[in-house]
Amino acid sequence: MEQQTQSQEQNTQEQKNSKLMKAIVIGAVAGGALAMIDSTTRKKVLDNTNQAKETISQFAADVKENPSGTKEDLMERIQDTSAVLREAVASLRNIYEKANEDILDKVTDVQDDAKEAIAATKEAGEELQEAGDKIKEAKDEMVNDSDASPANNTQSSSSNASSQNKNL
Repeated sequence: MEQQTQSQEQNTQEQKNSKLMKAIVIGAVAGGALAMIDSTTRKKVLDNTNQAKETISQFAADVKENPSGTKEDLMERIQDTSAVLREAVASLRNIYEKANEDILDKVTDVQDDAKEAIAATKEAGEELQEAGDKIKEAKDEMVNDSDASPANNTQSSSSNASSQNKNL
């Protein structure tokens, strides 16, 4: 019973894959057909196809004439290409690492600058709060002094002046 269920699931999966492959092939053919509507595209495709045909024909002729020499030449080309690709990958890796370091340093600098700006802003806010408190105190003293008698006013003024000098 279990095998039958698994077999049915496999068949269903194969049918889905088959439908997907059909859709992919149909899409590729339709896309290719649409691309061939343009005359310049047709000409380019024809030129590239002829060039590929000539290259393959030349390669086949070379292989027939000298199979071992062609093999060695091909292997040498592959090795040279591999070496160039390795160098390119190493260069790209170095560029990537350097860029990451530079970016990380700049991000760190920006974070530090932001922290300093926040600290300076908080400090300025605290100083403004203190100045506001002192102004309020001075206002309260002036209000209290004006409510007091003129004799006390002279004494308060001199004591206020001395207390203000101490605060400065």
